[in-house]
Amino acid sequence: MNRSNKLRWGFLVICLLGAALVQMAIGVRLTGQATAPATAGTALALPDHAPADFVQVRPDIPKGKLDTITYNSKSIGVERKAVVYTPPNYDAKQKYPVLYLMHGIGGNETHWTSLCAANKILNNLIADKKAVPLIIVMPNGRGMMGGGTNSEFTAKREKNDKPSTGAAGKWLIRDGDNEIKLEFKVEGSKLTGTIDNPQMPGSIEFKDGKIEGDKISFSNVRQANGQDMKISWTGTLSGDEIKLKREAAGGGGMPGGGRGTAPKAN
Repeated sequence: MNRSNKLRWGFLVICLLGAALVQMAIGVRLTGQATAPATAGTALALPDHAPADFVQVRPDIPKGKLDTITYNSKSIGVERKAVVYTPPNYDAKQKYPVLYLMHGIGGNETHWTSLCAANKILNNLIADKKAVPLIIVMPNGRGMMGGGTNSEFTAKREKNDKPSTGAAGKWLIRDGDNEIKLEFKVEGSKLTGTIDNPQMPGSIEFKDGKIEGDKISFSNVRQANGQDMKISWTGTLSGDEIKLKREAAGGGGMPGGGRGTAPKAN
């Protein structure tokens, strides 16, 4: 299949999927709403619903396959998941057009299949020869923690009536429009305290911190899409500033590494 045909079929599938999903989302119009011819300045009237069998599972047609893979997101520095649809009779040695579907705000990798029936729609379109066999990749595209989880910051000491020295006290990190608040308590070489990031609401306590000279380190765990994500902080104290580096790594329910396996042939 040449490039122009791939683009044409890809565009057709996007249009068909988009039309069906818009129709499914709209549902039945409000009772008593009048139907009037479209005129200048009026909204375009859309069909009440998609065809009755558009998203139905048809037992008499071949079915594609759904696989969940794990990949490393370089933009936020953690392992993420994606759902991949491969068409009926998928052959790993053959080249296919690929459609990438991104969810909306609050979604994840499962929403195109669990809420929008993307795999069922494609099974039916392919069976009816309204779409060529293709692969759909549905990644988890949710960004986290402003600027990525692997980042460098400067924490400034918050001034108060009782000036403090060393790491103990309250600190503020300005990350664009976001403000991350830190409060440190020091007992010898032990560092404890709390971290409060409005982008992931809720103050979190940490107890595993350490101080060695002007070097500090601590970590906290956040829940991200139902998985534990360990965030490690290291820094260098200099007067009223701490140069901090933040790194995230999979922990608990988050896969430890690797990009997952490629989709397998049926």
